[in-house]
Amino acid sequence: MIGTVLDELKQHIKSFKKIQTTIIVVDDGSSDNTASIANSKQVKVLRHIINRGLGGALKTGLTYAKRNNFDIALTMDSDGQHDVQDILPGITPIITGQADVVIGSRLLGQKGMPWDRIIINKTSNLVTWLLFNQWTTDSQSGFRIFNKKALQTIQIKSQGMEVSSEFFTEIRKHKLTLK
Repeated sequence: MIGTVLDELKQHIKSFKKIQTTIIVVDDGSSDNTASIANSKQVKVLRHIINRGLGGALKTGLTYAKRNNFDIALTMDSDGQHDVQDILPGITPIITGQADVVIGSRLLGQKGMPWDRIIINKTSNLVTWLLFNQWTTDSQSGFRIFNKKALQTIQIKSQGMEVSSEFFTEIRKHKLTLK
């Protein structure tokens, strides 16, 4: 699946003529061909020797963006659940200064998410609201966009899936604007 996602992503960002882009794949200790497939697509591959979890992978990617002085960083899961067509609408609030962080939602206008995931997601949204006073339609979304200010201030500590909720803590703590 990662090969298809990278092909779609590379094709889509060709339309961003005035924006310099770098595609980064974090291979989180996978035992499949993730790194070789990503390398064959001529993207930057960052590898973990062992699986560090979602939080570890995101921290590695966002740290790379921070150290390389990126203006914007976007995260997407490699399983095809995010549409590359959402990138431009997602980065627009960042570029226009309306948001420091944008988090996409798989539940707005989408079909096909299994019922068990919908229930888990809605429960996670409620927990996020109760703990972080931030309502979202998809607190566990892997589609996130950060401006430079957010990249410089957000400090990820968790290694696992809880990182999705940790982002809300960091957004609130640093008074970042979320869309």
